[in-house]
Amino acid sequence: MKKNYYWLLLAIIALGLLLIILIYKYQSEKSDINIPMQTPTNIVFPTEQPIVESNNETLTWDLLDNKVIDDNKSLSWNIIQDQVIDKNEELKKEIIINDVINLAGETGKKESCDDILLNQEQKIKCIDNSYAAKASLENNPDLCSKITDIEWKNKCLDNYYNENALKLQDYKLCKKIINTSLNENCISSIIFQKIESPDFKWWIEICNELNKDNKINCESKFYTQNDAEVLQNAVNSLDINSCSNILNIELKTKCQDVINLKIALNLKDINKCYLITEWDLKTKCTTTLNIINQ
Repeated sequence: MKKNYYWLLLAIIALGLLLIILIYKYQSEKSDINIPMQTPTNIVFPTEQPIVESNNETLTWDLLDNKVIDDNKSLSWNIIQDQVIDKNEELKKEIIINDVINLAGETGKKESCDDILLNQEQKIKCIDNSYAAKASLENNPDLCSKITDIEWKNKCLDNYYNENALKLQDYKLCKKIINTSLNENCISSIIFQKIESPDFKWWIEICNELNKDNKINCESKFYTQNDAEVLQNAVNSLDINSCSNILNIELKTKCQDVINLKIALNLKDINKCYLITEWDLKTKCTTTLNIINQ
């Protein structure tokens, strides 16, 4: 009985080992199974079907898109060309009108403006320009009053007064000029021409007609020309009262000192030396007279 039990136990152990071996083998075979990926080789893509057939020409969607794009480009280019042509035409017309206006401004012929037909504003400008030119050519300010544009009318009159003031050397005409800059230039031009003239005989008050900078310049010219002349005449004639006509303070003092020196030496009067303000001249005067009076 005991022997039978021993063999039964061995049989059970053998069956268990066999079962374990079978399970292990089954798992190993399952992990080695590879399912191959098949790449389809017989896929057929549909070919592009024609959508329109005309005149034996097959028109596909791609061709139709290209045709629309080409048509749009052609249309855009035509529009651009039309715009360029219109712009060129406008530019030509503008150049022609400007040429007509310039011609009227050079010749003073109003009839030149008749060539301007459609642009009424430019035609009026042309006529105003012709009146301004004719006023200058004929030296007639009445023609300026026919100008419709106020600015052009004032400019016409300013040019008239400026031209005549310079021609006549009459600075009072310059005062009728409206434009401030032209007014001042007109006055200063005439006054400085007068001052630099050899036969100028005006007084320094004329400088008051000028603006600040020009006034200073004007007065300085009086100092360099008139004062030197007055000084020379006063010393030659020993007329000390004439020295008061000298505007420059230093020259006026010098004039008085030189005359007092000459009078003192002529009269041998040392008291006159003490009227001299400049120290060197006073010393010269007293020293010379002390020697003479010894």
